[in-house]
Amino acid sequence: MSNNYLMLETSTSNALIALSVNDVLYQTGIHSTKPQAEQLLICIDDLIHQANISLNELDYIAVSKGPGSFTGLRVAISAAQALAYALNIPIVAICSLQILAQQAYRRHNHHAVTVAIDARMQEVYWARFTLKQQVMVLQSKIEVASPTSMLKQLTQDDILVGNALSIYPELAKAGFESMCMTPKAEDFTYLACLLYAQGQVVSPAALLPEYIRNNVAKKSLKT
Repeated sequence: MSNNYLMLETSTSNALIALSVNDVLYQTGIHSTKPQAEQLLICIDDLIHQANISLNELDYIAVSKGPGSFTGLRVAISAAQALAYALNIPIVAICSLQILAQQAYRRHNHHAVTVAIDARMQEVYWARFTLKQQVMVLQSKIEVASPTSMLKQLTQDDILVGNALSIYPELAKAGFESMCMTPKAEDFTYLACLLYAQGQVVSPAALLPEYIRNNVAKKSLKT
């Protein structure tokens, strides 16, 4: 029996909202550097109506826990927590970089990649992933650094993926095999189903974002 679940990925300016109902995928998006809660809720409502189900028929919610846009993550995680509380269902939290790494494997059969996404302030969030049992898993800690600083830690064997390539020219010119990517529902779905089947779920209260850049999070919470 298949599960019904909602997916929220707002780590970049190309937010992805998707819904899987009986293995049928419905999806939409928001292109904004600062997605608002109202926009997200409208998208969720539209997908629920397209699928002709009610929120009460959801089994769980999958959400990107970061790293990425502070505003985007905060909005999606707050929405996931509110819905999960109201529906009494669990949450699957997925690393935003892992979704991109999984896409690199699905589309190009890459077994090892370095994922880099824009962190603003002339920096990137980045980490290495390698394939293990058909899943791209984290092989290094997630770091935030300038593109130049990141490049100094790479070798010519590294394959770069992520939206940082379209934002920082120095990455595109560095001579690495590279692919500019944004998160896709197919990879989010694959990881969400896998983690849910493995029982890797959290309660709404236990859901925590991975901001990485702690000083930005603390500053934003004060405003």
